[in-house]
Amino acid sequence: MTIEKNGFQQKNEDGMLKKVAKKGGVYFVSSILIKVLQVIILPLVTRYIDTRNYGILEVVNAVRMVMPSLISLCLDAAYYRFYYKYNNDEKMLRRFISSYFWLIIGWGTVLIIISIIVSFFYLNANSLDYLFHPFMTLTMMGILLYQLSFIGNAFQLQNLKAEFVGMVNIVYYLILNGIFLFLLIVAKMKAEAKIYGMFAADGFYFLMYLWVLLRKKLIVFEFDFKIIAEGLKYSLPLIPSQLCSWITLLSDKLVVGAYKGFAQTGVYSIGYSLAQIVAVFSGAVFLAYKPIMYESFSENDKMGGEKVSHFLPIYYFACLWIVVGISILGQEAIVILTESSYHSAFVFVPIVALAYLFQSWYRPFNEILNFYKKTVLVSISSIIQATANLLLNILLVPKFGAMGASWATFVSLLLLGLFVFIWAQKIHPIRICYFRFAAITALAAVCWIMLSIWNNALFSLGLVWSILIKCTVMCVFAVLTFLFKILRLKDLKN
Repeated sequence: MTIEKNGFQQKNEDGMLKKVAKKGGVYFVSSILIKVLQVIILPLVTRYIDTRNYGILEVVNAVRMVMPSLISLCLDAAYYRFYYKYNNDEKMLRRFISSYFWLIIGWGTVLIIISIIVSFFYLNANSLDYLFHPFMTLTMMGILLYQLSFIGNAFQLQNLKAEFVGMVNIVYYLILNGIFLFLLIVAKMKAEAKIYGMFAADGFYFLMYLWVLLRKKLIVFEFDFKIIAEGLKYSLPLIPSQLCSWITLLSDKLVVGAYKGFAQTGVYSIGYSLAQIVAVFSGAVFLAYKPIMYESFSENDKMGGEKVSHFLPIYYFACLWIVVGISILGQEAIVILTESSYHSAFVFVPIVALAYLFQSWYRPFNEILNFYKKTVLVSISSIIQATANLLLNILLVPKFGAMGASWATFVSLLLLGLFVFIWAQKIHPIRICYFRFAAITALAAVCWIMLSIWNNALFSLGLVWSILIKCTVMCVFAVLTFLFKILRLKDLKN
């Protein structure tokens, strides 16, 4: 059976997991290529940028995380929720997309101008004027360009144009890191080299997705207040959630920097970045899974829930073993990729990686809340998580340093995952075989504990032997999941 949607044809014969594997695989491969690129340049970055400058860059990156939500008023979430309401009518789809586009241009321009003015006076008043240009000016301008791209990006994601999105993402990071490395090595710049690279990449991103919308004739001079009111009613309650996510991303780095110095922030950030491979994987999966899930729930929410039930064990298995892999191989990875001043970062990897496992588990249930328009609950969950994270950082970092920040991340993301899971199950219960999840966890835990005990002995054999032995043991334990029939290969075909 074929479904016609806005000129695109989609086959509906494959199961959900096949769709996610096919499209999510493209997103994952592109995400991994981007991560590999970042890994390849990491030795150069840590050689030319000291830990203090690396810490400053991480704080600037955190600023980039909050501004898009304020510029878009979280309408990107509303776009996903209401897209299927308008996509069968070409005229209404144009009006829908154009209304969002013009609102973001107008409101975003005003907000960015205000932000640049405020940052100028604040940084000068606090003797931090060296951060204004290029750090704040180009960062703010780039954020606006990047956020204007979200509609074109989301349109391609909704139509499962995985190859296009993946390629644009790869080129984006090639531009960013190419300019970054040139200015870092040849022009002898420091942290500001990355700011110039990000601004150029943001401009490319904007032009590519503007071209997509113009080519499809989806941008017209129309503005529908009813469409905007519908979207804002859904999206505005999500702003506290996004701000709280920003607090979570920024608070640990700021608190560590305040109490222990930005040098320790830089070391902590390296370990944190390695642990985020879990988030890279789950994020890539959900680029494909989110539109498929929303479409499935829109057609038949009961059957959509059953499909989620089949999807969860495989998804959890994949996320869990990525956590085990990066936790066990974290020390080797950091020693290979960074200068000696960053080598202590490996101690943060297992804690933060496990924390991101909770975040990965949270994703499907959070989308259930979003689908049923329970955005207030989404914001409450984020407020709980951000509050816990900030308080725990203030309590733990002065005594335990960056290790305290790692545990703050762990506890706060655990609370987030539990809260969202409990409420999503009340709103739309998903059938879960807890025995199966417990068995998957038990096998991974035995492998993790065993290799952690042997870690020093294996590391003393040398990097190559340590990596080979650890990878072999992990593969054996992962295969046991299928040999014991906890998961079956046919599950992958559902």
